Amino acid sequence: MTHQPTMLNERIHELDSIRGVALLGILLMNIMSFAGAYLDIAVTFSLPEMFQGNANQLTLFLVNTFVTTNFYTLFSILFGLGFFIFLKRAKDKTNQPNLLFSRRMVGLLIIGLIHAILIWYGDILVAYALIGFVLILFFKVPPAWNLGIAIAISVVTTGIMLILHTIMYYMRGHENLFFNPKYIQPTGIEEVATNGNYIDMILFNAEYTLDMFVGLVFMLPLILMMFLIGLYIGQKEYHKKIGEIRPLLYKISIITLVLGLPIKALTAYIQSYRADDIGFSVLAGISSTIGGPLMATFYLSTLALLFNSFKGLNKIFAPVGRMALTNYIIQSVVMLILFYGFGFFGKIDMMYLPFIAVLFFALQVIYSHWFMKRYPFGPLEYVWRRFTYKSKISIRHN
Repeated sequence: MTHQPTMLNERIHELDSIRGVALLGILLMNIMSFAGAYLDIAVTFSLPEMFQGNANQLTLFLVNTFVTTNFYTLFSILFGLGFFIFLKRAKDKTNQPNLLFSRRMVGLLIIGLIHAILIWYGDILVAYALIGFVLILFFKVPPAWNLGIAIAISVVTTGIMLILHTIMYYMRGHENLFFNPKYIQPTGIEEVATNGNYIDMILFNAEYTLDMFVGLVFMLPLILMMFLIGLYIGQKEYHKKIGEIRPLLYKISIITLVLGLPIKALTAYIQSYRADDIGFSVLAGISSTIGGPLMATFYLSTLALLFNSFKGLNKIFAPVGRMALTNYIIQSVVMLILFYGFGFFGKIDMMYLPFIAVLFFALQVIYSHWFMKRYPFGPLEYVWRRFTYKSKISIRHN
């Protein structure tokens, strides 16, 4: 028996549009790592030159407040929701939905590994795929329990973060493993980007990806938390009745903005102006455990209201979201060519990066419209579906 993927008339266009906007946020965040040694800030506790200066630090502060972590978290919630939608439909089509879902995760893992090693070390697809397998265990768990588990993860990880912050704050100035300068060294990404060749880049990517596997135990709770929020939304079928729950969405939007924005502003200030303070830098970790999820929920509810109220906007953003996987990989390829291939790594000030990101995203909107008018799936989406369903799928519109 063959199982066919979701076709256009089954799609929820608001979700595609939100996913498209999330891609812009992902690029606004990732371009800092493509363009310079942003990765080094977390290990050297200092800002590279391209991030220094009033205009650059103000831009960094704004991006860290309104973008960093927020859209990565939003993208993760959408992935969790997408996983639920896939499993639900697979359950209706086959008596082996978990097997079909597992093939989907294996396909994503393969694409992620190719991306992580051969293109860019900052890949998130590998972690999504691996943690996606864990999500199967929660599919039949009641919605309230899944939401409760997600909140519990946030509370526990935040508590650990605060304890760690307190310890490191009071240990500043002491000679120990964590604060000994010889252990605070750059990652080497600047040397690879400016003086290395493609083989050097692959070796760096492979080493970083291996470290990611080791650190997966720390990533798992946070990504699982976001997936569970998406799963909860799917189980409650909120994504199908956006128009019916508008009052609820308004309340969620206001509450999450009021709670999340101060946290994000505080952590953004630390990341942008106090990066040299090890104790405070650890405190910035609550951006991932509290601030990011709250702001992601604000964006999710607000964008759902926006795209449901002004449905014409879906024509602009939905095509980008429908081929999100392809566009995500394209962003990496083009940004690497721009900053590594043309030698702009570390040479463009932070204040200009958002303009480059928005301009390129506009080109992706145009490209996505052109492609989606001719084909029902993006190129990588087509390959992923062929692998998942093990059947021929028409590449043309019916």
